[in-house]
Amino acid sequence: MIPEACSLFAVVHNGIATALRSDTVLQEGDKVIAIGRADCERMLHEQLIGATAEAEPA
Repeated sequence: MIPEACSLFAVVHNGIATALRSDTVLQEGDKVIAIGRADCERMLHEQLIGATAEAEPA
């Protein structure tokens, strides 16, 4: 489920941008063009790629 504040817009596959449709299947290496609030970036990243490792305090 895509976070409420985000909209996926297009996918770039093999260098060609295509509008996303309800039947679009993302493949490894695809790039996604999205728009949304700043706090949406982390949530979207986790949904599409997985959680990022947080930097440990020094």
